[in-house]
Amino acid sequence: MQSGVIVHGMNLLVILACQTGPESWNTLADCEALSGANQDECFRQVGVETAKTDKDAGVAIIERISDPLIKDYGWHSLTRDVDPTSHKWCERIQNEKLADRCRVIVSRPHMHEHLVEDGRMPPQAKGHKGPPPKTP
Repeated sequence: MQSGVIVHGMNLLVILACQTGPESWNTLADCEALSGANQDECFRQVGVETAKTDKDAGVAIIERISDPLIKDYGWHSLTRDVDPTSHKWCERIQNEKLADRCRVIVSRPHMHEHLVEDGRMPPQAKGHKGPPPKTP
């Protein structure tokens, strides 16, 4: 029982590691200097930030991620932070639970109104309704 708590704690650390990265990860060159999971997480972080100003370049960076789960999280992050009115990034996610969460973002416009208010999305995107979550 005690080992379950330890494993749970380590899983939490892994999840937190996927959500935050060193502030020094700002460029593609920073990522290329890394290896393994750190490199993949850097590609995710830099790819999403890059996509905010150049979507094609950001997507190309996310495509470089080798770990399938980190890549899935990259597509989820791209949807949430850059393009929440399109389900096309959700379709690239292999992990079904994460893909479902991604589709929820697209289908709930109130979850991305802040992007319209910040000027990162056109006003006509407010109120957009995406496709319903995929059913088995």
